[in-house]
Amino acid sequence: MTIDIRPLSDALGAEISGVDLSADIAEETFAEIRQAWLDHCLLLFRGVDWTAEQQIAFTRRFGPLHIMTPLQYNLPDHLEIFRISNLVEQGKDVGLRRAGWGWHSDGEDKQIPNAGSLLYAIEVPPEGGDTGFANMYRAYQALPEAIRTRIEGRRVMPAGVCRFGLTASGQGQLHGAD
Repeated sequence: MTIDIRPLSDALGAEISGVDLSADIAEETFAEIRQAWLDHCLLLFRGVDWTAEQQIAFTRRFGPLHIMTPLQYNLPDHLEIFRISNLVEQGKDVGLRRAGWGWHSDGEDKQIPNAGSLLYAIEVPPEGGDTGFANMYRAYQALPEAIRTRIEGRRVMPAGVCRFGLTASGQGQLHGAD
């Protein structure tokens, strides 16, 4: 099977069509998807309808999964799925409300950050539900050569690490954050 890869912009993203994510995906087709992710940094699949098990199985093909905390927002019986939502059921938040407010990188509090994240939108508000993305490879390449030379070999300490600190295992630990 050949998939269709349509770039969304020069800087970031591609829409993938011609593949049913709820079906078994052949290794060669998955290899095309993975390469498209590496080439475009962000992939868009429209009309996806799958079970939690299918979502987890597809995501696992990219590598080991990270169980997000606090666990109260993970899908019961499927801890690999972390829920982000502004919905309230029986007086309790269904998912983490503030997730994604402001620019961040998923897993920035870990010694080795996440390679990526899969967002599966079940319900999107008619307005205000936007998610913005930035291509940090392009941002780095756009820096003047003098700045790239000055920062060569350095590592970034994201704001989350400054606020939360790192334990010896590289996992975040709360230190007086809001």
